[in-house]
Amino acid sequence: MNDGERQSINQNFNFLFQSIQNLSGRLDWFARKMPIILPCADINQVSRFLSALAPMEVVGCNLIRVGHDGDGGYVMINEGLNNVIVYNFGIGAEVSWDNDLLLRGCQIYQYDHTIENTPCNNINVHFHKKGLSAVGGGDDEMLLSIGEAIESNKHSGLSGLILNIDIEGGEWNVLNNIEACKMDSFNQIVVEFHDIHSLVHPEKLGHMMAALDNVNRTHQVVHVHGNNNGGIGILNGIALPDVLEVTYLKKNGHFFSECNDFFPRCADKANTPAAEDFVLGTIGRSWKYPRLST
Repeated sequence: MNDGERQSINQNFNFLFQSIQNLSGRLDWFARKMPIILPCADINQVSRFLSALAPMEVVGCNLIRVGHDGDGGYVMINEGLNNVIVYNFGIGAEVSWDNDLLLRGCQIYQYDHTIENTPCNNINVHFHKKGLSAVGGGDDEMLLSIGEAIESNKHSGLSGLILNIDIEGGEWNVLNNIEACKMDSFNQIVVEFHDIHSLVHPEKLGHMMAALDNVNRTHQVVHVHGNNNGGIGILNGIALPDVLEVTYLKKNGHFFSECNDFFPRCADKANTPAAEDFVLGTIGRSWKYPRLST
């Protein structure tokens, strides 16, 4: 056997080994993420919930991906992303979204009480070891509300800001309590909604619906992506991930039309690359006008 044949055999072996690893990862993910059938607790409220999350097209604007191709990257409207003030609550160790916005000249205010310092090494990043609370920290110096953060940085009255919230389930309380005047400060809002499957419980569904209604008063859903790190459920034939990444755009100053796109969109990437992305279909229509039965 000559050197060329040995090299060819090694390449084929490496390719086979990598293929087996990828298959093993997919099978492991599939075993953990088998779709579950969700009982429909309240047809009218669930219909309202899905409709509140139905995305619309933004007239005259395009979508781009901010952050890397995987967990931590988000799809946003390619407007108002340069040289603006950004608030990011719940950053952890993944800051590719922040880094992309830093390249656009943004000033980024990061908040996370679960880490000691920011992974970003940039003078335009302002890190605070504080967590996000719905109504403020009170006597707890480790917590503050969005309004308190804005006021402490002397950003009250400013507009065109960007907001990102990924706080592992606390977003429902925060968005239930944030004042409209504070919401109005933000042009785009990215929220990672957790525990979506809790909507099978009427009391939780009402709480979640109130949060969505509060945001929808000033902002419109323009993009939705199912995070495949979480599970997926089937609700009356509708695929519904347990974790949703939702992008909002301020209603004032923009025009919207019905969205006929198929989700995931081209700019979407699977949070877990070893597994397939969740297919949601034409949710601009199917969630806007859900056909649910008792």
